[in-house]
Amino acid sequence: MSVATRSGWRELQLFTAAAIVVTVDTVTDSFVALEPDALLMDEPLSNLDAKLRVEMRAYVSLLHQRVRTTTLYVTHDQTEAMTMGDRVAVMRDGRLEQCDVPQRLYDHPENLFVAGFIGSPAMNLVRCRLDPGDSATTIELCGTTISLTPSVFARHPRLREHLGSSVIVGIRPEDLADAALLPGSNGSCLDVDVALAEPLGAELIAHFPLSGNSSGAAESADLQETAGTTLTARLSPLSSARAGRRLRLAVNVDRLHFFEETTGQQI
Repeated sequence: MSVATRSGWRELQLFTAAAIVVTVDTVTDSFVALEPDALLMDEPLSNLDAKLRVEMRAYVSLLHQRVRTTTLYVTHDQTEAMTMGDRVAVMRDGRLEQCDVPQRLYDHPENLFVAGFIGSPAMNLVRCRLDPGDSATTIELCGTTISLTPSVFARHPRLREHLGSSVIVGIRPEDLADAALLPGSNGSCLDVDVALAEPLGAELIAHFPLSGNSSGAAESADLQETAGTTLTARLSPLSSARAGRRLRLAVNVDRLHFFEETTGQQI
């Protein structure tokens, strides 16, 4: 069956519904609902092109809302998992890494693997030393000293156990902003050299080299899978970021994530 045509697309809709209903009346386009205990859907959208995948994702979600049957949906596409799942189980090599509601997976990843997997672009992961200064604890990021606020320690109380030691700091690309567009920024800013700027209309993705820090890949297998030598920022389309230009980025310090260097577990 070809799904490249509208007729093929219609057939796919009917086949998907037929997995959940008793019969499909193609004349009246009506159906009679079953009451199964559970349904398994194993990557049903994996062979569709991008446009049809978006349409079918909405179609399956609406169909599920109508029949309200417990469904185990297997996918490698995090967008499908985050938008369609009431709860998402992140698996690796047959092992459950974390199971939670989608937003909590994003806000509170339990380890480096989940942190690097959930979110697009992926979370930036950098090794930093927690320096217990006289007035505030600081980290050095890309050659700039960043002070940690009291709210950081309120969210991560175990962080105090790691003062004077190295940890893995996670920064989501959307928690970096063009400082020129944030006149009220708290002063936690980085000056970076933009290597690549990708304008996408509604946003601009900027890439810049990691300098002054180590990715720490040798110490953590999880970090080796996710860390790189380039960091990413998701910026407003109004940003002046261009390849080859210097750019000042404001860091949302309160949204930083912290992980143990050896185990990769969240602190």
